[in-house]
Order: sequence, then structure tokens, then C-alpha cells
Amino acid sequence: SAIAQSLNGTLRIDTLTVDASGRGGQGGVGDGTGAGGRGGDGFGGFASNIGTASGLGDGTPAGAALFNTVVVTSSGTGGDGGGNGADGGDGVGGAAGILARGGQVSAASVLATANGTGGSGGTGGAGGIGTGGDVGARLTVRFETTDPATVTIGTLTGNSIGTGGAGATAGASQYGRSYLEVVGSNATFQDVAFTVSGETPRVDMIGDPAVRTPVAPSLISVDGGSLDVTSASTLQVNTDGDLAIEALNGGAIRTVSLITSSGGSTTIRSDTGLIDVAATMLVETGGDFFAGPGSSLAAADVNINAAEDATVDGVQANSFTLAADNARFTGDIGASTITVASSDIDISSTATLGMAGVSEVNLTARPNGQLTVIGGDTEGPGYTLTRTEASRIEAASVALVAGQAGS
Repeated sequence: SAIAQSLNGTLRIDTLTVDASGRGGQGGVGDGTGAGGRGGDGFGGFASNIGTASGLGDGTPAGAALFNTVVVTSSGTGGDGGGNGADGGDGVGGAAGILARGGQVSAASVLATANGTGGSGGTGGAGGIGTGGDVGARLTVRFETTDPATVTIGTLTGNSIGTGGAGATAGASQYGRSYLEVVGSNATFQDVAFTVSGETPRVDMIGDPAVRTPVAPSLISVDGGSLDVTSASTLQVNTDGDLAIEALNGGAIRTVSLITSSGGSTTIRSDTGLIDVAATMLVETGGDFFAGPGSSLAAADVNINAAEDATVDGVQANSFTLAADNARFTGDIGASTITVASSDIDISSTATLGMAGVSEVNLTARPNGQLTVIGGDTEGPGYTLTRTEASRIEAASVALVAGQAGS
């Protein structure tokens, strides 16, 4: 830990390096032709108490944790199997990040790493499981007060990578999560980049009694505060898991660009807050995309590519591009250029697509082996734009292209 009490403590460190990594030992070789020993497991520790803590007492917080460079590592590496038939040990990443509970926290750069690397198996042995940990920043009010934290950081980089060990059977590679949470506080970054990598989700024990539960989504959340990312770089999250982005209770996320990629679903919520992107919002998701009621997407250019279904409640942009299986619109889509490629489209009674006399709307019906139907009152099994839905398109021009399998 490297903590200042946010009420009246001051901590100044130019370069802070914290390493809470763990490494398992190598398994024994074994006698003669006997089996070798399994590699030991390696666990990363808890290295996310870097910043300010609430402390005791009353008054106006004047505490501060002031850094130049912060490097926090909490990785786990499994030991190699020791001989014939010996499995590699598991490597489990811990928690690495920064914390603010009131007061002031500043740094030019923060690098948080919580990788998990499985050990290699001996001859004929299986590789160990590699499990990524948690990386990020939690920035909140002082405990049981409304006193905010004020956080100013240049670059925040977080890496959580799960890599299974080599062996006759490769070890599983499990991903962890990233988080950037702001509660009732104000945080400014020049740029933020998280990478969360693996093939399958980490399994956590949640509840009482504990239940095996897939790791929670990576998270960007502002609840009643503000998050500003000011550089022409990006607020960027690349995760092989699910992703949630939310601005709640008057919270605001303001960034030059928002670039995300998720192997699972992506959810955006801003019904009681604001997400404002000055330039490009680019969202790629391997599952569903969902922006719920009141969650308008505001950017110069909005580009969403969903492998499965997409629900969009509103858009305010110069250009809007959506690729999805089923494209569902539940609010007003306002953009000069609108391009939608999908296997089906649903424009609900609460939605309009385009701006009358302004928008250029381009719709593409992806081939799906069914007829493409324009007009009528009945939804068909393929791409269907009923006459009622068509009446909700407001534009200067509309073009629809059907794939070869349609008509």
C-alpha cells in the first residue's frame, strides 16, 4: 500500500513501484520412470490501495497522494511440472490499481498489471490454468460523507491477461476484468486504455453461500461525478468478456473518443447521466449491443458493430453506422448520414430514423435465406420493414439494398 489519509495526510513519491506478484515452485522430477510433481500455484496479491483512504475525523479534506510514475503489478505465475506426467501449476492474477476516497490524487502515468500465466506441463502433463485478475481505478467520496475525490492523471493503462501453460493439454486461459469507477467525485485523464484477454471467463465465488459465478463485466461507471478524458487519444477498453458503460445520477463521461471491443455483450446506460464523445464512438461487440431507454449516443461519429442483436434508444451524431443481426430502434436516431446493415429491422412506435429533409438513410438487408419484405402490416421470418415502420423514417433520401438471397 501507499496511502495518504484524505482528511489531512500528504504523500509525495516521484516513482512508485509496487509488486505483489506470486510464483509457484517447479515440481519435483520424480525417481526413475516415476511421475514428476505438479508445479506449484502462483497467486498475485492485493495491490490496489494506492492513493488516498478516508481516515478518521471530521473537517474539510486537504489530504493528497502525489505521484509522478506509478507501476503496480499483481501477477501470478504457475510453476512448471517437474517430470513425466506432471501438470503445470495455475497462475492467478490478483488486484492492481489506484484508489481515491476523498482528497486529491495525481500522477503523470499509472500502469496496472494483473496477469495470470499457467506453468508448463512436464512430458505428457497438462499446462496450468492462467487466470487474469482485476485492474483499474476506484475513485469515490470519503466514507460516510459527500466529500469528493479530485483525481488528475495523465495516462492510465491496465492489463489483465490470462495465458494457459503449454502441455500435452494446454491450460485454460481465463480472462479477468477492468474497472474505472467514479462516485460523487471528479476525475480527469489524458488517456485511458485497458486490455483484458483470455478465452473463457474467470469463475468467482459470489454470495453467501458462495456460488460459482462468471466474472463480472469490465466496467466504466460514473455515479454522480465526472470523468473527463482530454487527449486526442482515447478512452479505450478491449476485453474478451462483457463490457458495461454507465453514467448515473447526474454523472458525466466526457471524452474525445470512445473505442471499445468486447468478446461478449456491450451495454451502455446514460438515462440519468451524460455520455458525450467529441469525435468518434466505435463499439465492436461479439454479442449483443444494448443502449437502454434514455441512453442516447452522442458523438460526431457513432459506429456500432454487433455480432448479434443491437438495441439503440437514441443517437445525436453527424454520422451513424450500425451492423447487427437484428437492428432495433426505440428512440430518435438523429444523424445526417445513417447506414444500417442487418438481418432484420425494428423501428418501434417511440422511434424515428433520421431527420426530415436532412438525413441520408441507407439500409442493407443481409441475406438470411428468407424474403425481404418492404411494406404491408405483418412481420415476416426474414428482413421486414412494414409500412408503419417505414413511416417512421424521416429523411431527404432513403435507399434499401437487399442481399442476393432476398427479393
